[in-house]
Amino acid sequence: MNQVQKIIPGDLIEFIEQKRVLTALCLSTKGQRSKILTETSRLMTLAADRFIHITPQAMEPDTDRKHQIEFLRTVASNRKELTETINLESIWDQLHDKGIFVSATEILP
Repeated sequence: MNQVQKIIPGDLIEFIEQKRVLTALCLSTKGQRSKILTETSRLMTLAADRFIHITPQAMEPDTDRKHQIEFLRTVASNRKELTETINLESIWDQLHDKGIFVSATEILP
């Protein structure tokens, strides 16, 4: 992320791990590192600069683990379905034909 925003427990996080975009829930923070629970039920501690997208206060962090995992898997599934409906080549061609240049830093929040 270009600007590191304050992350709090309950935020929904997206990050890249082994060439995959994963969805996670922030459980706690300490400095610039956050303890997160991923859609694959994995607990991790990551630096904030690894996050590519943050959705503020998506879920109460003290919700039971089973519901957290179900929520994360549903969000990940919905986002995967959305990505399959976007024709990036068509968008790129339209922008290119109009002489519009968009960098990755302008696309990412």
